Amino acid sequence: MSDASDAHLVDVARAIQRYLAEHPGAADSETGIAEWWLPTLGVEASVLVVRGALEQLLAQDRIERINVSGGQVIWRARQALADNGEMN
Repeated sequence: MSDASDAHLVDVARAIQRYLAEHPGAADSETGIAEWWLPTLGVEASVLVVRGALEQLLAQDRIERINVSGGQVIWRARQALADNGEMN
């Protein structure tokens, strides 16, 4: 990845964290995050970039991946973090 794409990935990850701090009960798919969450924060990103940012946040133990029926995957704040208000 280039420095510009790395920086964009970091910006998207921060925006996702900000959204979750403001909406601790939020949970959505990669597509939903790209099409609904990020635009409310003035951020645009492809689903591929969102996926990379989510994987980064997962590796940092900031979020969790939930497999739901039909093979759908949703993402949300780790419940321990959301319950303690630590998503900032």
